[in-house]
Amino acid sequence: MGESDPWGASWRQAQEDLQLKQIPCGGWVSECDCGEPFLGSPRISVTAQEGEILRERARGLRVLEIGTGLGVSTRYLAESALWVLSVDVDPWVWRLVWPGLGPLGNVLLAGAVPTGGFMVDMAFVDGCHHYDDVLADLHSASALQIPSGLLALHDANYDPVRLAAATLGLDLTIEKTHNWLAYAKLKCLSCFACS
Repeated sequence: MGESDPWGASWRQAQEDLQLKQIPCGGWVSECDCGEPFLGSPRISVTAQEGEILRERARGLRVLEIGTGLGVSTRYLAESALWVLSVDVDPWVWRLVWPGLGPLGNVLLAGAVPTGGFMVDMAFVDGCHHYDDVLADLHSASALQIPSGLLALHDANYDPVRLAAATLGLDLTIEKTHNWLAYAKLKCLSCFACS
């Protein structure tokens, strides 16, 4: 994503404000990132390859993203989605990342997953990677998805992420990108409640 990138001035401003640097795997890190809550390790964004896959999967859909992180995946999703609701619980993200996403126009931001009367076609889960947190995020995402909605997970190369999906009986299709993207079709809105 160079000077001619389609994200334009808002991306260049985000790179400057967040002191974003691309790392060898193709993801992005922020030099001013104090670390993810409960983990302390700096966030690493999706790679360009992973972002392009997400963009294609989200085309024309209503998308829930759990874990805004550095906003890189949010930007890829917003390129083709009808709209993206990006949820993050970290005040650092609210303060430093969210302002740069406002110019995208089709991105909504929230500190918690909404309940009732809100439906999405796709959920992308990339929040905290502890087992209990992944499980909670999967439950939250499933409550808002239409039947046969698409669930995407980032970092499926981490055992807690795969274990949480297995606990809920999700049949994952894994694309072995740098940090593994995984997909599952939901059979019904109540499928997790029955597990």
